[in-house]
Amino acid sequence: MAAAVTSNRFGWPDYLVVGGCLFGSAAIGFYYAYRGHKKTTVDSYLLGERNMNVIAVGISLIVTFFTAIMYTGVPAEGYLLGAGFAYYAAGIMVSCLVVAFVFVPVLYPLKLTTTYEYLHRRFDSKSLRVMAASCGILNSLLLSALTTFASAVAIASVSDIPVLASISVMTLLATIYTSLGGLKAVVWTDVFQYIIMLIGVLSVLIMGTAKVGGVHEVIRLCTLGGRMNHPTFNADPRLYYSFWSMLVGSSMTTLSSVGVQQMTVQRFNSVSNLSSARWSILVGSPGFLIFSWGSTLMGLIVYAYNRSIACDPLANGDIRNINQVIPHFVSTVLSEIPGMAGIFIAAICCSTLSTVSSALNSLSALIWEDILRFRFGHFPERRVTVMLKTIVCVFGGVMVLLSFLVSMLQSTLARIGMAVFGATGGPVFGVFVLGMAMPQANWIGAAVGLMVSMATCSFVAVGGIFLPPVPSLPLAPVSGCTITNTSTAAFNLTSTLVTLTTNNLTFTAETTTGYPRIQDRVDITGPMSVFRLSPTYYSVLGTTLSILVGAVVSLLTGPTNPSAVAPELLFSAPCRFFSRLRNSSEKVIEKKEERNDTFISTWTETRV
Repeated sequence: MAAAVTSNRFGWPDYLVVGGCLFGSAAIGFYYAYRGHKKTTVDSYLLGERNMNVIAVGISLIVTFFTAIMYTGVPAEGYLLGAGFAYYAAGIMVSCLVVAFVFVPVLYPLKLTTTYEYLHRRFDSKSLRVMAASCGILNSLLLSALTTFASAVAIASVSDIPVLASISVMTLLATIYTSLGGLKAVVWTDVFQYIIMLIGVLSVLIMGTAKVGGVHEVIRLCTLGGRMNHPTFNADPRLYYSFWSMLVGSSMTTLSSVGVQQMTVQRFNSVSNLSSARWSILVGSPGFLIFSWGSTLMGLIVYAYNRSIACDPLANGDIRNINQVIPHFVSTVLSEIPGMAGIFIAAICCSTLSTVSSALNSLSALIWEDILRFRFGHFPERRVTVMLKTIVCVFGGVMVLLSFLVSMLQSTLARIGMAVFGATGGPVFGVFVLGMAMPQANWIGAAVGLMVSMATCSFVAVGGIFLPPVPSLPLAPVSGCTITNTSTAAFNLTSTLVTLTTNNLTFTAETTTGYPRIQDRVDITGPMSVFRLSPTYYSVLGTTLSILVGAVVSLLTGPTNPSAVAPELLFSAPCRFFSRLRNSSEKVIEKKEERNDTFISTWTETRV
């Protein structure tokens, strides 16, 4: 029987690796700040003069959305639910193709600075633009807060650095180099951070597999724990872990978060032409897939290791949060290799810096272009640039405060992230689809659809917090453990199945082998079951409500004349359809006029 492993704290090689990562990120930011200090235009600060490198922009997209939530939250999902969570990555690939070939051809030619400029042009409504921009600001702030908190938790798990210090240092560093260097500093720092992140994932995968005993042993142990089961094909949207919730939910979540999100649109608008904009998305799509699958595999490998030593750290009380399972593994098992824990934490820091810096740069664009420009548009370029840098600094402080609020939420970070994206991104995405696909839609319908969708998604998401925990697969055995925290893991070692409730999930610590399966039916019935809607479907709900409500209200309040909508503001298919319809109508009218003229002429001749 293997004994529980004791934690090894950070050594000087680990601090050296993390320090080098932070120094490298800051150095790149300062370099581009010095290089571009004479270029004080808004276009240079926010869009890199629209001549950014395509590959660099694609990599920047990867690391922007592959956050610390992916490093800690997605492995936690793989640890709890198994390999089926990898289906979530398949939907990401589909979404990237849709963005590249459907949305980019519409948005890029418009030469936008912010994505919500499109809504102003399409619906001729400043109010709608400000409403949508406010949702985008909320989305970016919450995403950054989640990411920063996830990173701070991971760092605190393997070192003596307090959560407050980690949050403050990372946010401060990202704020400094973003405010000084603008988009160019953000993108090229992302490239450096991508390399660190890739090394971090590969290191855990390779070294973890070796510790377990090879790939075959990982598969065997995960099979015994039910982690290699396919998700159920039950289409009930209230099931969190099903084939459809993973595939369809991930597709819509990615579309709403990547398709029209400010950080994405700002990136592909920073390259020189439409082809490059499309390729920036395509270059990033394999990276999304690799990192998503890699994160899920990390969770499976750590589960296999804990099962092999018959000691689950969550059930034993070694950790109090399932999001700490990967950092705990690195600090207790892999830290015997000098610098290994430092590489992992450096990768998490890089993912956080990338997301926070991208969010800050995007927020400055949103605040200026969509809100302040209407009042202060007469300011000179140099003064506007100073305002943008001030906005970055202010929101850096806001992110620190929000990160502490996020720490009060009791759920896996991946689920919180999906809820945030769905409740804020889905409704806005639906408004964009409505505008691009339905020329008859007017601003009143779009605004009402957005408000109804936001209210409904928020109501469902908040209500889900107060429901009983969602059942999960059993944790690894605890027969090889020494209880280290009886207040966290209070259970009877003589029982075969021990229930442990934490993080709004119900876990089972098993002491016997078996092939358990995840929940395949809803555990709550009646009206309250609406709050059990899978977080992966929040985007689907938000998008659908925005489109349906917006379409109905538009038709009731006087639809827009399709001929009054510029063709470049529509998807190519609807544009061609309504163009043909308009041409057909004109031909019908011409034929009617010809027949009327012929009839009148004949009637006149007959009378004469």
